[in-house]
Amino acid sequence: QAVDATQGEVLVDHDGTPIQAFFHSSCGGCTESPQYVWREMQNPPGYLASVKDSFCKEDPYRQWHYEISSKTLARRLRKAGLTLSDVNKIKISKKSPSERAWMLMIYSPQGTFTLSGSRFRMAVGVDVFRSTKLTDISQSKKIFRFEGRGWGHGVGLCQWGARGRALDGQGYAKILE
Repeated sequence: QAVDATQGEVLVDHDGTPIQAFFHSSCGGCTESPQYVWREMQNPPGYLASVKDSFCKEDPYRQWHYEISSKTLARRLRKAGLTLSDVNKIKISKKSPSERAWMLMIYSPQGTFTLSGSRFRMAVGVDVFRSTKLTDISQSKKIFRFEGRGWGHGVGLCQWGARGRALDGQGYAKILE
């Protein structure tokens, strides 16, 4: 019914040009600007600006945690091109304006490496390391515990937020706006 009702409609920017419509599962309270996720998008269009979203509270993964051994973490990070045998410590070195881990410092016996939060998430596994909106990184012996909010890269439409807005009575045009 929704497809039939919106047949022929497309999302356009202020010039009438069709937009790049990104989406993700849940923003964890605030969407992300694309330049903090994808290096090649340094001058993103205004419609992709970061916005607060209080409507994704029903997301069952709004808050998540993940534990991983330092050796397993090192093995996964080697797939991202880092040459390390173990991970001694991890620190967020830069946060984006939406409070996501933009850059991480990885301390290892081989030295210190800098890796974007997005590349780190991809290397560790997007199904377990759900977003870069980290609220805590802790370490107990050789086990790292990551805590965060949301699921996905955070750019564009938050699907749980859209659901929350629809349940609140907002129509599709208002939700997409």
